[in-house]
Amino acid sequence: MILKLLGLLLISSVGAMLGLSASIKLKTRVQFLERYITLLKETKTRIRLSACDIRELFKGNTGYEPLDTMTDNFTDRVKGGESVKDAWLAAVSDSCADRGISRIDRELIAEFGIEFGQSDIDGEINHIDMHISLVEDRLVQARSELTQKGKLYRTLGLFGGITVSLIIL
Repeated sequence: MILKLLGLLLISSVGAMLGLSASIKLKTRVQFLERYITLLKETKTRIRLSACDIRELFKGNTGYEPLDTMTDNFTDRVKGGESVKDAWLAAVSDSCADRGISRIDRELIAEFGIEFGQSDIDGEINHIDMHISLVEDRLVQARSELTQKGKLYRTLGLFGGITVSLIIL
């Protein structure tokens, strides 16, 4: 009987953890988009103030591992001779997978690299500003989803686990 109760408790706990995991993915998406916008703003400032080479543009540590991985990957690929477009697409693909970033967000971030590095300073700044506004729209949506669905996922996970436990009992 004790083993059965422990099993039921374990099933309930697993349900709660699944709900918590889904909620954490929503929070991770919000954090990623916030940090990505900060990275774009810093990049815009570097372009405006130093007009540095694209291989030097993303140097530095943001302190946020997914973005650091992405920018390091991009920089290494560009230094290795890949085109800016191909390097960016590969870096986004490698770094955003399995991080709770939605497919639409990944596509939006990937689109940034298609035209990046192909115009003068003013064109690059305008391109970054346009991209920031698009990402900010996605961030508003992500925050809304976090507040609406985060608690729902946690609650459904817990009650789903309890329901399965009661059915088994």
